[in-house]
Amino acid sequence: GNFDGIHLGHKKVFSITWGIAQKAGIPSAILTFEPHPRQ
Repeated sequence: GNFDGIHLGHKKVFSITWGIAQKAGIPSAILTFEPHPRQ
């Protein structure tokens, strides 16, 4: 889908992802697109 901001659901996914990566000793990443895909 199109990313239009961070809401509580996104924050939960990010938190879980960062926790898993930290425990595994690997980096985590978030990809965004500029300009917005709808533009």
